[in-house]
Amino acid sequence: AGAKWRRQTNWMTDSSVCTWEGIACDEDTDIVEIDLHSNCLEGTIPTSLFTLSELKVLDLRSNGIDIAFRNIEMVEKLRVLKLSHVKLNNIVGLKNAKGLEELYLTGCDINSNFPSDILDLKRLKVLEMGWAGITSFLPPFRDFCDMEHLSLPGNEIIGTVPPHLAHLRKLKVLNLANNHLKGTI
Repeated sequence: AGAKWRRQTNWMTDSSVCTWEGIACDEDTDIVEIDLHSNCLEGTIPTSLFTLSELKVLDLRSNGIDIAFRNIEMVEKLRVLKLSHVKLNNIVGLKNAKGLEELYLTGCDINSNFPSDILDLKRLKVLEMGWAGITSFLPPFRDFCDMEHLSLPGNEIIGTVPPHLAHLRKLKVLNLANNHLKGTI
């Protein structure tokens, strides 16, 4: 636990890891959720985090951290990844998180074309990447048949609104505001 952490109950004590603030475990005491959002974390998150084989939810948003996705394929049960407003030098390796259903990268300063690694995450239901510095055309999301929520506002996305978005039958939320797109759906 860092000295500046807002919530650090039971961290760095002899208490079971399952009693630590922000940690949830299953009945077998395997860690299934880590929620340390807005907790003043700093530094680089160790990739050993991805050896927690039962981890389903990882929420580290709004912290002064950097994270690399090396070994993310080892945490096959990971379904929700919330990293909005953290430092991401790149998202190389994220494509190996094949089970992801929700991905939150708002405000992450990706500052590049739409990351191709995301296009390999076919199980996504929720993708939020607003104000991330995306500077390209909107990619085809044809294979994302489970997509329910697609939010990409405040980027530099250009071109025409792709007509294939109308074929995402489960889509309930579409936010492309404050980009440079033309056309209708």
